[in-house]
Amino acid sequence: LKTNEAFVRIGHFSHVECVTLDKIRSPKTRKGKDGKPLPWGKTRTLANGIYPFGWVKLEFVNLKSKPRPQINWPFSLQELENIIQAKKESIIKANKVAEVAAVEAREAEIKRLNEEKRKAVLEAMSPEERDIAAINDPKITENQVVEIYNRIDDFSEENKTKLALALKSYWEKHGKWEKKICSKKQWAKVQKVKGILRKD
Repeated sequence: LKTNEAFVRIGHFSHVECVTLDKIRSPKTRKGKDGKPLPWGKTRTLANGIYPFGWVKLEFVNLKSKPRPQINWPFSLQELENIIQAKKESIIKANKVAEVAAVEAREAEIKRLNEEKRKAVLEAMSPEERDIAAINDPKITENQVVEIYNRIDDFSEENKTKLALALKSYWEKHGKWEKKICSKKQWAKVQKVKGILRKD
């Protein structure tokens, strides 16, 4: 430094020992387990992880002399703002990713629990009750429906009626209940199911 220059620290993050005059102010300090005050200056707050906060160069200038050229600092304010903004965006993005992952995990857990509950209910059913429940399952295929229909004669009278109702509902939803839109084989199935329902 030249004779007309000096380094000083200012601002909130300049640390107590740099902004306090001895015997003028007595700032509060943390105390250790033994009750004695802890020493100052054990931490350093840095801007961008490199430059300490609060340092400025104080220069006494002769106003009558020619103005000195502007000093090029190692980083600009805009660069620092860009770094801070990028950090904020990174944190926001990470939080959104974590939120989406948490929602997906909750949905997967709910789906798993529901599937376990469904399996437990099916396991507690008789074979006839499982067939009736299968007809009402949106995932059932046409071939599976035909296989269950072919077993209808072996059902108890009570469950036979329940299966007939389930088959009627399924075929109505899939446009296979009215004669004008049914094949001969399908219409024969419909007639049989209607006959079971008429008995009741």
